[in-house]
Amino acid sequence: MLNFFKKQPIEFYALVIIPLIWITALIIFNPVFFSNLRILTRQSVGFYIFFGGPIFKLAFFILYNYLIAKAGFFLKDLWQLKRVKQKISFAFFYPNLKSWALIFLPIGLTGFANSLAATSLSLTPADKVAAASVLINQWDYKIFGVYAAFWIQKFSGWLADSLFINAYIGLTAVLPAIFLGLLIFKKTGFRQFMLAFLITPMISYPFWQVWPAISPNEMFRYNITKTVIHNDMQNEIASFSLTERQKEFDVLIEDFWIDKTGNTLAVTAFPSMHAAWGIIAAYFGILLWKPLAIILIPWVILNSLGAVYTFQHYGIDVILGTIIGILAIAITIFLLRFEKKYLCPKPQ
Repeated sequence: MLNFFKKQPIEFYALVIIPLIWITALIIFNPVFFSNLRILTRQSVGFYIFFGGPIFKLAFFILYNYLIAKAGFFLKDLWQLKRVKQKISFAFFYPNLKSWALIFLPIGLTGFANSLAATSLSLTPADKVAAASVLINQWDYKIFGVYAAFWIQKFSGWLADSLFINAYIGLTAVLPAIFLGLLIFKKTGFRQFMLAFLITPMISYPFWQVWPAISPNEMFRYNITKTVIHNDMQNEIASFSLTERQKEFDVLIEDFWIDKTGNTLAVTAFPSMHAAWGIIAAYFGILLWKPLAIILIPWVILNSLGAVYTFQHYGIDVILGTIIGILAIAITIFLLRFEKKYLCPKPQ
């Protein structure tokens, strides 16, 4: 038995065992979650399988592209064997099936755990969500001396729209591009990238549960918690008007995040996964090809500012998201060194 565990890759522990422990703990220690487990599971599976939101679209885009690439290489090898009329045994299929399982199972479990975490937030009382959102907005003021998401609107215009909004939505293109580049040209980096990418939201679970804050847009502009907005925030909102580009983006993003029935609340904004994954994309992009730093360093800064400019995050969300992204990279490096020293998995 000990030999079995020693032969497992580090992903087995970080991306299979830990999500299972977290899901089990959530069921045991959260009575509200347990009583709604059947509904939440159904919602989570649907959210996960059918591209529920922008976060999970990224994960599935990466997963499907990886499996397509793996299938392509497998079929190429199979075709070569058939061409030379070599007998195909189970031993040929087994390593490929095991390799796919070691990719799909970690991504599947972490994805399911993430969606359960996000969906379970719909059970959070509106007053707790409002209190967390107001608190984080006040942290912004204490740190920056301004309400960051509203203050940055003084720079709004064609240039700011082009830089911030495009950089923010650009994550959906940058991540898959880095993924494919690593897969083709730097497989060791690819493994590190996937591990860091999937660990990132897991680090954020405690923040999601303790401070279930929603975005400045939903909390203050749309006020979906139906609470009293203080005069200073009303004055902030009244002090600017959205550009046409901002209005288009606002409609696009809020059509998903705002629940039209009023039964659920949006996924917590604290911390920013956009900032965290932006750091990871930039780090591994530069690892892939150093000259990409010329593009990726300015982009990752604009991406984080764009998260605030679009009212999707508070300034402190970006700070914490950046820290979590760096922490995920550091944890990944540590885990792979630990694996090399104490475990003995064969490369897949």
